[in-house]
Amino acid sequence: MRFAIFFILFALIACEQENSWDKLSNGYGYKMHTANQGAKPKKGEVVILDLEVNDDKGDVLDDSRTAKQRPSFVIPEQSSDQLDRNPILSLVGLMSTGDSATVRVPIDSLTNPPEAFLHSKYIDYTIKVYQIQNAEIYAQQQKAIQDESQNLHKTEAETLFKKYTDKTLEATTKILPSGVVVNLINDTKAEKPVNGDLVSVNYFGFFRDGTSFDNSYRTGRPFQFKIGLGGAIQGWQYGIPQIPKGGSAILEIPYEHAYGTDGNPPVIPPSSDLIFYVVLEDIIKAQ
Repeated sequence: MRFAIFFILFALIACEQENSWDKLSNGYGYKMHTANQGAKPKKGEVVILDLEVNDDKGDVLDDSRTAKQRPSFVIPEQSSDQLDRNPILSLVGLMSTGDSATVRVPIDSLTNPPEAFLHSKYIDYTIKVYQIQNAEIYAQQQKAIQDESQNLHKTEAETLFKKYTDKTLEATTKILPSGVVVNLINDTKAEKPVNGDLVSVNYFGFFRDGTSFDNSYRTGRPFQFKIGLGGAIQGWQYGIPQIPKGGSAILEIPYEHAYGTDGNPPVIPPSSDLIFYVVLEDIIKAQ
């Protein structure tokens, strides 16, 4: 389960009496666990965090340490009433690199809290500031990471595409009634998505001649859409539910279930069959 950046935290400590906590300027209770004398984040700077969220029984609901990359956000240049009320942003403003702290947020102060929160009276968000960086330097570093990741996965995808076209790919093949062909490469035996589920998919897209026209790695994050509710071409709506969480496959999608006779100019020519190497990274179950 992944929550928005301001509602994820890195938990460390057992429950403590709320009346012993300090108060932020917006009224939320907080407790510093480690306090250094370093510089606090400035407007426009990027804060990189370790995060976890706990319910009122101390159970861990989410932990950023299980993610591939630490979450981060930019300190807003301009203030607003909404930002001033944000407990996470207010707490981070008091912290420097290496600091850790917890802020306690009553459930009734959250708008549309996730279902997992509803059994608790409050949620404890604990933050550890890993690094504070200049936004331009951070952007350059992230681009370098994305470029490296894209090149690495491009090599993998092109190798598998060639094996597919050479008919040497080791996969379990299933032809769906729609004509979409699913070649399951890595069957993790995990759950598969169903209608209403939000899926996160990394992919490389190819034309039949082997030319790659798009991939998710250039953005640094997987593509997300809901099964059965639009947001992706029909061929994906048919093919992705055949792949287990963590699994990978090559999908062959006839043009009728891609972009049709019109294509999607200027990238996709008319009547183009498409072939995708896909990895189903995550499934977020429908509420």
